[in-house]
Amino acid sequence: MSDAHRRQKNPERVRTQLIEAAISHAHLHGLPAISVEMIASAAGVTRGAIFHHFPNKRALIDAVFAEILTGFAADLAAEMAKDPEPYGRFTRAYLELAIRAYDDVTGGALWKSALLDPALTERWRHWLIDEIEAQPPSEKGLSLEVVRFAAEGLWLGAAMGVAPRDREALRTRLLAMTLERTP
Repeated sequence: MSDAHRRQKNPERVRTQLIEAAISHAHLHGLPAISVEMIASAAGVTRGAIFHHFPNKRALIDAVFAEILTGFAADLAAEMAKDPEPYGRFTRAYLELAIRAYDDVTGGALWKSALLDPALTERWRHWLIDEIEAQPPSEKGLSLEVVRFAAEGLWLGAAMGVAPRDREALRTRLLAMTLERTP
């Protein structure tokens, strides 16, 4: 009898293992590149276990992306909560997460997946537009928009394996721009 048949059933733990394995693999190649066999092997379960939790690969990809996006939103909120300056708070938090994407498995999985899968690109686009619209009018100034687009460039660089020559100097300059009150 295999270990899979002997271990105690814990569906939530198995689902979490599947999602974590998919995130880990998506960091390298994006969610569209994962295979059911790859995730089953990494999570230590059978293909059938995957299909017990997700009816197909697309459902797995969507669930993983939703999990990553939920985590990103929580990280963004936590970053914003640490910032005492209301003006540019969202943009500074967004920039910090973009900078971290170079070292963060989950961030890398999010951006590579959003770049490589049109359905995920749409979900990301709608989520980001809604988040920006929910911010106060002061968050919509030109300097803040420039910083957010620079952060998008950082995401793209992280996803493509291209890093700024001096990440900390770039971070410092962009953070300074978030304090420039431009209309």
